[in-house]
Amino acid sequence: MAEDELEEVSSLDDSAEETIGRRKVTRVNLSDSTLKILKTFFHYLLVVIIALGVSFIVSNRISTKSQGELVEQEMEQFDVFVRRKPGIDWAMDEMIVNTADEEVPHIVKAKVVVSYDIEKKAISDELNLRNTEIHSEVRSIIGSKKYTDINTTEKQKILAREIKTRIQLIVGRSGIIDVFLKEFTVH
Repeated sequence: MAEDELEEVSSLDDSAEETIGRRKVTRVNLSDSTLKILKTFFHYLLVVIIALGVSFIVSNRISTKSQGELVEQEMEQFDVFVRRKPGIDWAMDEMIVNTADEEVPHIVKAKVVVSYDIEKKAISDELNLRNTEIHSEVRSIIGSKKYTDINTTEKQKILAREIKTRIQLIVGRSGIIDVFLKEFTVH
């Protein structure tokens, strides 16, 4: 009787044992539905792994790009890392100008320095020839500003760019590298 039960149990079991060489090998026969479930599971697992990998790569690139943008913003904010061409300085005479404020006028004391390209020495001649015109234009630009237009360093940088553009137009040639407000106080 015990042998009959063993035969029934072994006939219900889907696994088969074989002896190959010295090793005993167990083969498992799975039904078609079980194979489909396993294949589907591994397909989904593969898709999830690929999706995680892609999302990791994308998020890593975004964070690297964000870090790069932060560095650029810091560079722009401090203007420390910006490489400029070497230039020759052309200093203007110190000027004292009233601001355009109507109620409480302020006095601006400024010394403006124009830096121009070393390779373009003809600009030096133009600057010297048009010294009075340039000086007058810079005075009118500063005099047209109100205290609130020039009271911070950032606003003074904007003023320097405006002066640079105007001087560039007066000279009529490229080669003005920058304009510096060497001494700039507002009282």
